[in-house]
Amino acid sequence: MNAPSPTPDPAAPSGELSPLAWIAAGFVMPCFSPGYYRRGVRRGSGLAIGFFMVFALAVTLVQTLRVGASLAAAGGGLRQAFIEGRVPTLTIQSGVAASEPARPFIVSEGSGQFMAIDTTGAIRGIDRVRYAQGMLLTRTELHLLSRGEYQVVPIIQLQQLLQADPIVLDAPRVAALWQRLTLAVTGIVLGVLLLANLLVWFIFIAIVTGLVRALVGLLGWRGGFGEAISVGLYAAVPAVYVAYLLGLVGFKFTGMQALLQIVFMLVVFLSGAGEIAQPNVVTQPPLSAWRSLIGAPFLAALVLDAASPWPYRPIVMWALAGITALALVLFSYIPPKKTASPVPPSGGEVKP
Repeated sequence: MNAPSPTPDPAAPSGELSPLAWIAAGFVMPCFSPGYYRRGVRRGSGLAIGFFMVFALAVTLVQTLRVGASLAAAGGGLRQAFIEGRVPTLTIQSGVAASEPARPFIVSEGSGQFMAIDTTGAIRGIDRVRYAQGMLLTRTELHLLSRGEYQVVPIIQLQQLLQADPIVLDAPRVAALWQRLTLAVTGIVLGVLLLANLLVWFIFIAIVTGLVRALVGLLGWRGGFGEAISVGLYAAVPAVYVAYLLGLVGFKFTGMQALLQIVFMLVVFLSGAGEIAQPNVVTQPPLSAWRSLIGAPFLAALVLDAASPWPYRPIVMWALAGITALALVLFSYIPPKKTASPVPPSGGEVKP
C-alpha cells in the first residue's frame, strides 16, 4: 500500500507563492487581479493580516519621509528669511512662542507652498485648498501640511524632546536648531502615524468589513467574516493608490479613501461572490510572481515623490499608473506555466 501524499501547507499551497513572495506581490496585484483576492481568501485571514501590517508600515514610512523632506526643505527657506531680516528673533518658552514685533510674518507664499510665523492668532491654519505644502508656527503649535496630510504638533512636545527651554531662533542658530527640530517632529509624526495606520486603520477596515459583508449577504453572499476581512485588507491597496492619484489632480475630500475602500470591496464581492465564498483551487491557477514586478517602477516613483517632488508629477505618476495597469492586463492573458504531472511511486501505475 502506498503512503498517502502529504497535505500542502495552508500558508503556501502547492504551486503557490511563498508567504514572503505573496506579501511582496500584494503591493501591486490587488489593484488589477481579481484572482488575487480569491487565492487570498483560500490562504486565510492570518496571511492577509500579516500583509496588511507590512503594507501599513510601508505607507507609514513613506508618509513620514514626506513630512521629514518637507521640513528639511522649509529649513533652508527659513534660514534665508532670518538672514535677510524678514523674520524677527523668536523666543519659545514653556511651550509658548513670542516674536517682536508681534505680527504675522509670511516667510514664503507661492507655487503651492506656504510658510508663516504668527504668534498673534490672526493665521489659524494652512489653506489645504490653495497649498500643497506648508508650515505655520503659531503661539502654541506647529502646523505642517505635506500634500494633503495635515499635522499639528504642540510646541511644548518639541521642547520636551529637544530638552531646551527657552529656545531662541535667530540667524546664527536657526540652522542647527532646525535640524534638531526636524528630527524631533519627524519622530513624533512617525509615532502618531504608526498608531493611526497599524491600529486605527485596521479597526476601521474591520468595521467596514462587517457592514459590507451584511450588505452583500442580502444579495446572496454566504462567506464568513474571515473571508470577508481578507478581501477588505487587500482592498486597502487600490484605495490608497487611487486616492493618491486623485489628490495629485486636486480631487480630494474628507473620507475619500474610506469611500474608495468600500467601493473596491463591493466590486470584488459582487464580481466573484461564489468563488470568494467557496474558493476552489481548481479554478484558481497559481499566481505568476514575476507579474508583480511590473509595478516596481510605480512603487519606486511613489517613494521618490515623497522624498523630493519633481515638476509635472501628476502627469508622470498618472502615466506610470496607466502603463502599469495596461501591462498587467496584457500580461494577464499569458497562461501560467503548467506544472509537471506527479511521477508515480516505483512499481505503481497511473490510472487513466
